[in-house]
Amino acid sequence: MNSILWLERAEKSAFIRQKTHGSIKDISLLPPHASLRRYARILFSDNCSEIAMLMPPKSAKPEEFGGSLRPQLTQDPFVKIQNWLRSLAISVPELYAIDEQNDVLWLEDLGKTDFDIWLNKSQESRITSYQRALDVLLTLQERATYESAPEIVKTRLFSLDLQRWELDHYIEWRIGE
Repeated sequence: MNSILWLERAEKSAFIRQKTHGSIKDISLLPPHASLRRYARILFSDNCSEIAMLMPPKSAKPEEFGGSLRPQLTQDPFVKIQNWLRSLAISVPELYAIDEQNDVLWLEDLGKTDFDIWLNKSQESRITSYQRALDVLLTLQERATYESAPEIVKTRLFSLDLQRWELDHYIEWRIGE
């Protein structure tokens, strides 16, 4: 799917969000990463900025977005895991709205600085950033239980095969061909 079609989808869904924030000032498609989802940052006239998570096209193969037929967005694995993490008091972006018609989740915009930028600032910043990430992982380990986890977590045990797939996926999308 080309960038113009992704932008059109973001704009179509943003018109619905105008009721909350006023007119659209800017829509920018964020660079693609290791996912069939695409993200757009939308700035509204009230200077509110939100992220539109554009779900994969309905024509995508099931294995390309989780291995089964795509559920309603309210039942999407992202939403289920986000709700679970929130129940454990793990900080996750706020989910503001679900646009089922346009297959878009509206999320809190956490800003334009990504982890790579923090890592490249200074050694002190790098240590602080990794410490914060490790603190979140420790909190998750202390609070999460198998029983409390959503089914998608229970069925995706981190086996050797899944580890290999994740590593290959990382090499393909992050490091390049």
